[in-house]
Parts: sequence; structure tokens; C-alpha cells
Amino acid sequence: MSEGSPHAVDGASSKTQTTLAVLALIITLAWFIFAVVLPSGARHTGGFGAYYTASRLLASGEISARVYDDEFFGQQVLRDSQGQVSDIYTNPPTNSLLLLVLASLPALQARLAWTLLNVPLLLGALALVVR
Repeated sequence: MSEGSPHAVDGASSKTQTTLAVLALIITLAWFIFAVVLPSGARHTGGFGAYYTASRLLASGEISARVYDDEFFGQQVLRDSQGQVSDIYTNPPTNSLLLLVLASLPALQARLAWTLLNVPLLLGALALVVR
């Protein structure tokens, strides 16, 4: 193929489209991380608070049937969230294992780590859907 052939132009156009698509993906991912992931990872929420608190209680050896006492558990979540949210624990005891690896971190750091760990999982799921 010579450079003046239509096939050469198609190849250059295809490379430009691919480059633009990759650039758009990078910009979208950066926006998603800075506008959605980081802000959501920086605030306390009840759902995460319940998982985190149960894991923290397990890690500290304080877990017992009292996690099902709404008053006790709600006070523990309030403590972990610095008074911002409360929650109850209705999950099976094994759910306290879910965030055990993050239980040594302060609640907001654990939430941010959990949120950031979920980004590659989300991208993987989207890649499977696109296939």
C-alpha cells in the first residue's frame, strides 16, 4: 500500500479513533474517581458502618450476641462514625469477617480503602458485560 491509498487513510483514521476512545476512557475514569469514588469514600454511611463495626468488634475480641442488641450496636456504630451515623446489625455472624482485614484502620480510612478496592471490581464487571 502506498501512502496515498485509501487504505492508509483508513488505518490512520482507525488509530485516531482508538486514541480518542482511550483518551475518553481515561478522562471518564479520572472523573469517576474524583467526582464519585473519593467523595463517597470520605463520608460515613450506615451500611458500611454496620459491616465495619462488626468487623472491628470481632478483631478486638468484643463480638458477642450483643451485636444484635440494637441499642448496643447503634452506640458502637455512632462511636466508629464519630457520631455521624447509627445502624443495627441484622446480618449473620459470618458477615463480620467481610471487613476484618480493614478493621485495624480508622472507619473513614477503611471506607476509602473499601471503595477504592471496589473500582477494579466494577471495571472488571463492566468489561465482562461489554464482551
